[in-house]
Amino acid sequence: MHKTFRLLFLFIGFISFSQEQEQSLLWEISGNGLKQSSYIYGTMHVSKKVAFRLDDVFFEALEKSEAIALESDPSTWLDHSYKTAILSPQNFSSNYKDGFYTSLFNLEHPDELLIRGAIRQDNRMLNGYLYRKNSQLDNFEEETYLDMFIYQAGKKQNKSIISLEYLEEAEYLTAKASTNAYKKKMDPWLTEVYEKESPYLLQENTYRERNLALLDSIGEASNTPYFREHMLFIRNDNMVKVR
Repeated sequence: MHKTFRLLFLFIGFISFSQEQEQSLLWEISGNGLKQSSYIYGTMHVSKKVAFRLDDVFFEALEKSEAIALESDPSTWLDHSYKTAILSPQNFSSNYKDGFYTSLFNLEHPDELLIRGAIRQDNRMLNGYLYRKNSQLDNFEEETYLDMFIYQAGKKQNKSIISLEYLEEAEYLTAKASTNAYKKKMDPWLTEVYEKESPYLLQENTYRERNLALLDSIGEASNTPYFREHMLFIRNDNMVKVR
């Protein structure tokens, strides 16, 4: 018998909803025999203030939730990245060819440029994990991005954190989707829209207006069915099966 949680779901994709076409990022899941409501909220993975238009109903839903369900648990990221970097086959292939044991224990002074590159990469990694900030836009950004903000808010209230995806599978699916992401020719209606407004601003303004139906239509008009299948549909199907 599974314990019923009130969850605040944070999905990577935007789903086109048929129920009354309301323009909202926060949706309540109730009825059909459910004893408790759950909530789903659409986020942007950025620190820009456009993503932080959070009103009282958002924080009320967060307060009511017994657990916070994210794409993945941020507390597992560093360990995963470390294991992926250390255990990836490419890190062993050259050593194995030259003689695995002799190369593995051969101490050499690292190249200075490699050290500099590692330091710079570490900064980018920390920024990606904690802040996602752009120094040129610092006056228009929050201290962290929305997903991390919700994670931190949940931890402060001692709420359980649930990972909706296995990191390895999510990385596989997103990498697979990126190999065929964009249509060779986007749908004509979107081409006409882009002639009047930049794609970047259009997406931000549509999110600001909380128009999920239009966001989904933009994705469908510009991305290939292959991309949407692997980036959205398979991943979202996996997410709802998590126990």
